[in-house]
Amino acid sequence: MGKLHLKAACSLMGVIMLTGLLYGCGGGGGASGDGKTPTLTILNNWNGSTGPDTDTTPVTQAIEEKTGIKIKIDYTKGSEVEKVNTIFATQDLPDIYTGPAWGGELDGIIKAAKEGQLVDLTDKIDKYPNLAKAIAKENVPPALYEKGIGGIDGKKYLMYQNQPATGKDVNDWLYGFYVRKDIADKVGVDPQSVKTKEDLYEFLKKSRMRI
Repeated sequence: MGKLHLKAACSLMGVIMLTGLLYGCGGGGGASGDGKTPTLTILNNWNGSTGPDTDTTPVTQAIEEKTGIKIKIDYTKGSEVEKVNTIFATQDLPDIYTGPAWGGELDGIIKAAKEGQLVDLTDKIDKYPNLAKAIAKENVPPALYEKGIGGIDGKKYLMYQNQPATGKDVNDWLYGFYVRKDIADKVGVDPQSVKTKEDLYEFLKKSRMRI
């Protein structure tokens, strides 16, 4: 990815805020069909994801007008893990990747980072306080921060893309454990206080002893 693309990627980070991870790859960008306009490729690696009927949306149009760079978004209709493995094996890399981080996808990304296949964003993130805050330790789930967001071999390649509207939204997820309120009340535990695996273990112990 050249300097022009990196500048565009940094600008895009404030706009493309989906759920999961975003990182910059080392290839994929190039000239568009007219041979002059640079193209920034984005892989949206969510199984079954589809784009709009047209290549141009109000968001991509605004980005293109402000940067002079054409946006091309590809979508995955299959295994996210297989897609990650394929793009690095074939070197058919996008400029920007966005996708989940709850399984083997993240392992493949970390491996690529260690092999030097990703763009180091460390010095670029510091220029954008909003992005630096988004990946601060206190704003990222501990396991994800330790494994990747906080840095890989001392370098930062990943952006955390869950941006809650309010503090309450941080714990308001579809994924996770659901607890019957009557059981929680009986053992004297507020489910919202269970934030770590240690908290969960203690809650389960109390539930087993009391029920």
